[in-house]
Amino acid sequence: MVSIALSEWEHLPIRADGADRSVTPDQADQLIAGAIAVERKLGMGSGEGASVLVRTHKALCARQVVGVLATAETDLEIMPKIDTLGEQGVRNVLVHMLARAWDLPISDGEAALFSQQEKTLLEVLIRLFCERLFKAVHRGLSRRYLDHEEDLPSLRGRLDIQRQFSANIVTPNRLACQFSELSADIALNQILKATVAQLSKVSRSMRNRRLLMELELAFADISRMGPDRLPWDRVHLDRTDTRYKDLFQLARALMQRRWQTTTTGKQAGTALMFEMNTLFEDFIGRHVRSSGRASGRSVSLQGPRHFILKDEKGAPRFATKPDIVVKGAEGIHIIDTKWKRLVSADVDTKRGVSQADVYQMLAYGQVYEAKRLTLLYPHHRGLGQEAGVVATFAMPQTGVKLEIATVDVALLKSVPAQCLDLMCWPSAPAIAVAS
Repeated sequence: MVSIALSEWEHLPIRADGADRSVTPDQADQLIAGAIAVERKLGMGSGEGASVLVRTHKALCARQVVGVLATAETDLEIMPKIDTLGEQGVRNVLVHMLARAWDLPISDGEAALFSQQEKTLLEVLIRLFCERLFKAVHRGLSRRYLDHEEDLPSLRGRLDIQRQFSANIVTPNRLACQFSELSADIALNQILKATVAQLSKVSRSMRNRRLLMELELAFADISRMGPDRLPWDRVHLDRTDTRYKDLFQLARALMQRRWQTTTTGKQAGTALMFEMNTLFEDFIGRHVRSSGRASGRSVSLQGPRHFILKDEKGAPRFATKPDIVVKGAEGIHIIDTKWKRLVSADVDTKRGVSQADVYQMLAYGQVYEAKRLTLLYPHHRGLGQEAGVVATFAMPQTGVKLEIATVDVALLKSVPAQCLDLMCWPSAPAIAVAS
């Protein structure tokens, strides 16, 4: 089994012998087949895998989809490019980004420890689930009173008169009983058991496999249900289930639309991958929403949806849906996130920003009557300045300002403060003017 970690846009050589951190042509074929399956499951690109991996004659090139792609012979982990951190540090940041996007509280120590002890993002998430489930199960499985209807030799609960004198009229020695019984075989435990079973199939860590085997014993008396039949809508958590709240969130994230089953010929593989643009948007959006509430601002994610045009009949057409809309005393502020590396001003005065993105932001400004627009990118040291607003442009006719800003995700503890700073309206004039 070959285990390899890559960064976005990094190349993985293809060599006949598979030596020196490379893959063989057969292993490359398996990875491309897996990438095609991932792309189709995520609804990205052309369905030919190019959004995940691109194959040339001599190498595979990773794109902006991160996570783990496992085939019969290879574990390939693709991680975001964060140039100030090593492999473990990047994995730790990615775990925090996922946890925030999934509304899952996680401590710095917990994420750092598991990122150090486990070799891939997948195993870190499995370890996180196992450790938390062990703590919850140690205090007992969640239980509920379930209603039963059974024909018994003696009365239990109350007698169902109608059923007794219809279905049981020829068997008077059996009583049609209706009763409630405290049971652990409930929807929550069925979902947790299914999650344990799914993780047992894909984990390759000896430590995690041992933990999962022990957890399977704890859920031995719970009904087994397939992933497509899990009763998500029947889970109701009350005050007695607070220890299971975060576990349920994690199980949902792992089981619902997160897994991509890949097949190469007769060999099945598994992938757990995430599109970085979407993950960055979710991560920043939730931080901005939290910081906005604390500062008295209203924050909407992915909306509200407005239409930019009307057809000849007056019907609205061409919907707009900005990533983040902030409303405060100063006015409306729209933030759109882009997981793309900017360039320094001495390389390009426009910082590598796409003109299409600029036009989109100006359209947002007009439709939402926003006076402040921000395109937000990940920070990197190649910019030669600190994270925050790196350039400001203005429309002379309207005074609308378009900012180019960055946030340093490597500095996890300061991300909330960075987001709050971005929401504070600047008093200084724009430093550049759009013509």
